[in-house]
Amino acid sequence: MNGPYRLVVDSADNLYVCDANNNRVLEYNAPNTSIGMAANRVFGQINFTANLSNQGGTASASTLNAPFDVAVDSSNNVYIMDTNNFRLLGYDLPVPNTFPSQTSLFPDVIAESSAAFSLRVDGAGFVQNSAVLVNGIARPTTFIGPTRLSAALTPADVITSGTATITVTTPAPGGGTSQLQNLKIYSRANLDTTADRIIGQPDFVTNTANTRGLTARTLNLVIDMAVDPKSGRFWVADSANNRMLSWPSAAAITNGQPADIVLGQPDFTSKIANFGGPGATPTASNLSAPSGVVVDPAGNLYVSDSINNRVLLYLTPIVS
Repeated sequence: MNGPYRLVVDSADNLYVCDANNNRVLEYNAPNTSIGMAANRVFGQINFTANLSNQGGTASASTLNAPFDVAVDSSNNVYIMDTNNFRLLGYDLPVPNTFPSQTSLFPDVIAESSAAFSLRVDGAGFVQNSAVLVNGIARPTTFIGPTRLSAALTPADVITSGTATITVTTPAPGGGTSQLQNLKIYSRANLDTTADRIIGQPDFVTNTANTRGLTARTLNLVIDMAVDPKSGRFWVADSANNRMLSWPSAAAITNGQPADIVLGQPDFTSKIANFGGPGATPTASNLSAPSGVVVDPAGNLYVSDSINNRVLLYLTPIVS
């Protein structure tokens, strides 16, 4: 290289480096840590030994002149800032998609005929056009990132107890269909002492704090909870995460359902007390180890903010 500048990694861990003074961008397939490893592709030059600006001639779709930046989008299309040619170039999927893989589902158990719910699929090699399939049929899929997808499932997908097979498909070039995982579907019944629904965990046997990462679906040291007598909204004091979480209806909760309101934190992935840890200043927007919650008949919420030695009142309607 000669004057390497900006670099970027795509969702498959392929590395792109602007080799600015050689008038090229180099691509390394999922690089390892070997010293002096060779690049797999070159942009802007006809081979790995040429380095003239615009290949010694005029600008074209195949040339570069001092590229100083490179980026990739969620579909792994590549964009190069061709600085001295005063332009930005886009390359449609220059490297084949990788084969997708799955590691976990959230939830991974669900009651039969449950209400519509979102299924989180964790894994690797996901791109914008990856799709989650339930029993071989694609479902509306949201790309969260290269390691996470969210699929919208309906009661028809879980209408009968047993299992539903979950796979992920990524389109060509490259790509393919992942190994399958089983979404367990069980029957729900009244008049017994067996739990029928669960939040905070993906199934009835997992019990680790913030399972599979801090999100709107996870909990850590639940101290108290309350149901709004007017609206049915469900509130939980998620104490060790220094936040209050809420779900729209206690009666309609689906396994692993994400909360739709968080209080005490700026988002669903933050958990530091008072936004800054020990010594941080309490405000009307933060919490430190909430330990009690009650909702009055009008829907107003009262929270015992334990470490801050105070009780906070949130007037209805309450939003994040």
